[in-house]
Amino acid sequence: MTLDSDDAFKTRMKVSSFKDVTPEMFPEVITLIPEMSDELRQKVLELVPGLEQYALEAMKAVQYTLETTVAAIGTEQTQLNESFGDLQQILAGRLGREGISEKHAEFIIEKLVELQKLKSEQSTETNKLVAEQADATRLAKMANAAIPILTTVLATGVQMLINRRGSSGFKI
Repeated sequence: MTLDSDDAFKTRMKVSSFKDVTPEMFPEVITLIPEMSDELRQKVLELVPGLEQYALEAMKAVQYTLETTVAAIGTEQTQLNESFGDLQQILAGRLGREGISEKHAEFIIEKLVELQKLKSEQSTETNKLVAEQADATRLAKMANAAIPILTTVLATGVQMLINRRGSSGFKI
């Protein structure tokens, strides 16, 4: 459902005015932003006191969470690679022993191949997750940068509208 009017927004939020939106309602308002038309989104950010700042802080928190998640994934991947390396060394050491049976050697080689396959799968999954997190971080940074620009453009447009109406004899 697209929210494309003031009334639709007010009905959804159960308020009679934009100024009635309280800071406790901000998380819900933020979740509605993707459903809003561009015009309504601009109006809500402009007319709801404190919402723009809240949105900026929320995006910074998301960005921080994404960055720390990526760092934790990197640490975990390093530890996992070290564990895989230790297991490979142990298995290779056993394979190099004198007098090992052919059946035991085949078993160790099979386990080394399985270990390498697991390592490869884990690396692929980690790379995929890091790429997804990087994309999300980029989007958060872009949105974070866009809000002040959007506000400036909106304020300029409103001022131009006021000036235009004022010069034609209309009063706001």
